[in-house]
Formats: sequence, C-alpha cells, structure tokens
Amino acid sequence: SDWQGWGILLIGWMAVFFSPANATWIANPLVFASWLALSLDMRRLSLALAVLAFSVTLSFLLFDEVQTSEGGRLRPITGTAAGYWLWLASMALACLASGYAVRQQGKGGGGSGAAAPRS
Repeated sequence: SDWQGWGILLIGWMAVFFSPANATWIANPLVFASWLALSLDMRRLSLALAVLAFSVTLSFLLFDEVQTSEGGRLRPITGTAAGYWLWLASMALACLASGYAVRQQGKGGGGSGAAAPRS
C-alpha cells in the first residue's frame, strides 16, 4: 500500500534503523534544524545542515529496497514520483536560502532587514 507523505513524516522516524533507504528520513529533522538556525541568524550552520539534508535526501536514489510495513519486509523501490522530487526540491531551496543568507552576510548585509542608523 502507498503511504501518504504526512504519515511518513510523522512516523518515519520509527523505521530509520531498519533499512538504509528508510534512514534517509533523517533529512527531515536536519532541514528543520537548518530553518531554525537560519531564523536564529546562524547562517553558516544553517547552510551546513541544509547541504547535509540535501545530500541525505539525494542518497535515497542509491537504494533498491525500502521497508514499507511493520513486518520488516523490504520491498523493491520501483521508481520515484512527484513527492520525492518535491522533497528533494525543498532541500535544494533550503540550501539556496541559506547560501544566499551567508553571501549577504559576507557583503555586510544585516540579519534583521532594518536600515542601519546613520552617524
């Protein structure tokens, strides 16, 4: 049976130890941590976490089997649908946003977006 994306997001952590393909779920908390780091103006950490999340998500393509039930049976991965590519795109977007923030910081861009006071 097919799983809904939100179901995998909520309970996917339970399967990370049962197959290497399932372990790619760990990209979700990595990207959430990246977003949190970016919101706290920890731009380089955010970028590192986003790149790691993207890499883990991309690594799903290296696997042939995934656990799909509580019984522990591995089933073949027969392809990737739109959900996977959207997942990968969201990780890429996190990388771009964090990279842009780091670049702006290097140019002297402030984190708050407010104009700096003139002296």
